[in-house]
Amino acid sequence: MQKFFYKSTKIFLLFFIYNINIFIFCREYSLSFLKLPTTARQASITGYIALSDDIGGIFCNPSGLINSSEQLGFSHNEHFQQIKYDFLGYIMTKRNYTLFFGLDILYTDNIEGRTGQEDFDPVYVNIYQITEPEFYYNMYNIQSGIGFAKNISKIISFGITLKFVYEKIYNIFGETILLDTGVQYKPRNNFVLGFVLNNFGLPIKYLDKYYPAPTQIGFGVKYNLKKFCFVSDFVKPIYEDFFVNFGSEINLIEFFAIRLGYRYKIQNLSLENESILRGLSLGFGLNYFGTKLDYSISSFGDLGISYKISLIIDTNKIDKFYKLLREKLFKIK
Repeated sequence: MQKFFYKSTKIFLLFFIYNINIFIFCREYSLSFLKLPTTARQASITGYIALSDDIGGIFCNPSGLINSSEQLGFSHNEHFQQIKYDFLGYIMTKRNYTLFFGLDILYTDNIEGRTGQEDFDPVYVNIYQITEPEFYYNMYNIQSGIGFAKNISKIISFGITLKFVYEKIYNIFGETILLDTGVQYKPRNNFVLGFVLNNFGLPIKYLDKYYPAPTQIGFGVKYNLKKFCFVSDFVKPIYEDFFVNFGSEINLIEFFAIRLGYRYKIQNLSLENESILRGLSLGFGLNYFGTKLDYSISSFGDLGISYKISLIIDTNKIDKFYKLLREKLFKIK
C-alpha cells in the first residue's frame, strides 16, 4: 500500500510540475468554449461557484451537486455568428453521494474557406473585388464528463468531474483529458462559500504544437435572504486577467423566478470603453412539479446576443406530477 501511495504521489507531482511549466512559458491556449455556461440559469445569474445545485454545476463546481435532486436536463444555446451550443446532463442521487454525467457540443457549419490563391489573380480581383469562397467546412467541439460529489462533513462538500475534450475545425483536430474539482463550505443555511479549479489537465495537440486548456481558479459566495438569492464569483484564469460575476435570483412566487447577472471584464476586456450592456445577462425560470424551464439572454457587446433555453426534469417528482394530472383530468387515483 505504501509503494502504491508513493508511486501515485510521484506521478501526480510530475504531472503538476509539467503543467506548471506550461502555465509559466505558454501565453496561448485553446478550447475557449469550456468557459461558456451550460444552462440558462447559469448564464443569466453569471455567478455559480457557490450555488451550483443543479445540472449546471457539472462543469462548474461539482461539489454543489450533493445538494441537487435527481435530474435530467437539456440546454440549447443560439450563440452569436450562428454558433450553436447544446448540453445534456444527468444527476443520480445516492444516500451518501451523488453521481453525474454531462455532455457539451458546440458547433457551426458552412464556414467559408479560402486558400488565398485567387488573391494573386488581378483579373479575378478586379471582377469580384472580394474573393469568393472556394469551399465550406464545419467546426465542432465536444466535452463529456463523469463525476461524483460527497459530503466530507456536515458543512463541507467535495466534487470532481473527469472530462474528455475533443475539438475539430476543418481537418485539424485534437483531444485531451481535463479535470474540474471544487469544494463548498456552508457555515450557515443561508450562506455558502465555494472554491473551484476548472479545466486542469493535459494540453491539447494540433498538428505538431501543444496548447494548454483555459485553466482557471475561482472563489464564490452565495447569500440567501428570504426570496432573494445573491451570488458573486471571483475568477482568475491562468492566462488572462481576473474577472468578477455578480448575480441575483428572485423567487416572486412559488413557481416563477427572475434572474439578473453582470460580468465585469468579460472576455478579458473591461467595460469602461464599451456599451454598458456588454456583460449583462437576464432571464427567468418556471418550476412546476419538478419540471423546470429556464431562459436567458446575454449580451456580448459588438459580437451580438446569446440566447439559451434549458429544460430540467426532477425525476423524483415527475411521478407525482402525472399522478396529480390523472386525478384532476380523469379522476383516476
